[in-house]
Amino acid sequence: MTTQAAEHAETDAPLGRLFFERVLSPHRSLPPRGFHVLMLALGLISLAVGIGFVAIGAWPVFGFFGLGYVLYCAGQATGRMGASVFAALLRAAIAVLGGFAVIWLKADVTWNFVAVAIGMVAFGLFALPPLIRRSGYQ
Repeated sequence: MTTQAAEHAETDAPLGRLFFERVLSPHRSLPPRGFHVLMLALGLISLAVGIGFVAIGAWPVFGFFGLGYVLYCAGQATGRMGASVFAALLRAAIAVLGGFAVIWLKADVTWNFVAVAIGMVAFGLFALPPLIRRSGYQ
């Protein structure tokens, strides 16, 4: 660096003087009130669907539906959605492939529900352990 450049650099930003300051905040797509309204709406829809399942006698679905929702929210709360997203994609893949197998084998439709149930079990097995490890629960 030449002496002229060095002198110029020293006069532009002397030590001890703030040169650049910026406050960074995360982008929020919804204001807090909008988030609460959205969560209330989703909760009411989930409750209505759950009551429908209980009314037709499929009460275990209500509990597993709630457990899946809790796992998803816990994944968001920890700030890491990798395990939850992977488990959801795995669940969908198992259900879809099971449906194709039922069609290809011309099996009874009951086996489609078995494939969906296996997908739900896989979701729980792949999503829950990473969330427990992250929470520090022993």
